[in-house]
Amino acid sequence: MISFIQFAIYQLVILLSILFSGEVKVDVNAPEEAEAGSTFLVEVTISKDISEGFARLYQEYPPGYTVVAKNSHYGDMTFKEQKVKVIWFKIPTDSVFTVSWMVQVDPSAQGVLELGGTFSYIQDNEPRTVNLPVKKVLIVPAGQLANNQNQVSEGNEDITSLSDPEKTLCFRQIVKDGDDYIVNLLVKKGTIEKDKFAKIQESVPAGYTATYIETKNGIFSFKDNNVKLLWMSLPADQQFVVSYRLIPQTPGMVPELSGTFSYIQNESTKVISIKNVDFMNAGTNEYKGAEIIGAYFNGTQEIRFNSYGTPLDAASAELASDGRVTLWLRGEYASVEVTAVSGKTKVL
Repeated sequence: MISFIQFAIYQLVILLSILFSGEVKVDVNAPEEAEAGSTFLVEVTISKDISEGFARLYQEYPPGYTVVAKNSHYGDMTFKEQKVKVIWFKIPTDSVFTVSWMVQVDPSAQGVLELGGTFSYIQDNEPRTVNLPVKKVLIVPAGQLANNQNQVSEGNEDITSLSDPEKTLCFRQIVKDGDDYIVNLLVKKGTIEKDKFAKIQESVPAGYTATYIETKNGIFSFKDNNVKLLWMSLPADQQFVVSYRLIPQTPGMVPELSGTFSYIQNESTKVISIKNVDFMNAGTNEYKGAEIIGAYFNGTQEIRFNSYGTPLDAASAELASDGRVTLWLRGEYASVEVTAVSGKTKVL
């Protein structure tokens, strides 16, 4: 009986030592995107079991950025030589607390700002350090995040509009894949100038998670039931397809999605609605009059495509400016790249 009690006490001690081992967790909260020259808030939340001793929070910023303290939670916050430091000679007794500061973005900045850093503290008379999880903030040129909903164009475009070289279009097609759904988004740039910022944003119903499949070098994110794909510079191809996977918590009906494609034209933001269009399974009748410039035999079927890189028998295709065509075949995840030559194709 005594030995059993001793064993139980021993197990309890082990359990308590795990639960109260002084574990420290740090979370960073910042926006997914911000404009050059704007200001945004950074919040760092620290969860801990330790209750005394020295501690320091550290984060570094590129030249051109400035930081102004907002809430140091009894610490001494400084910003010198592009380094943010919050120092506590005695760490706050709160088990969870948050510090914050405002970041002024460099007016000439562009691209991804990575917010990392460290949190250092003393435990059992030994220094310890926790790396902050890296938070990425996309910095875009000023004026490109404007919420100009009055510029949303519903449009009457359908699959035949792909033949209009000046039309800017974004079509959506959802394909069931087991219990999941593959969302394919066709972007036709039309008259959008090269090297311009663009964004796709889709609202996803509750109960789904989203993961990217093909981004065409865009930055993919999924947060608060919103899918975002951002490009600092759109792909060179006049027409391309991006895709992501929707994973339901509970299998059910095809999800209803709504979204927009935003881009810059004539130094102003244009926004068009994304329409559900069956662009992946279009038949030859819908392309009557389109010039057929090539065909590719994949071993079981001939895949024909027209002068706009639109497939006549394939699931999806893209035509690049140098004549390269990428075909996605029905029922296959792999793509095949060929070179368009009048009446035939050459496999690369």
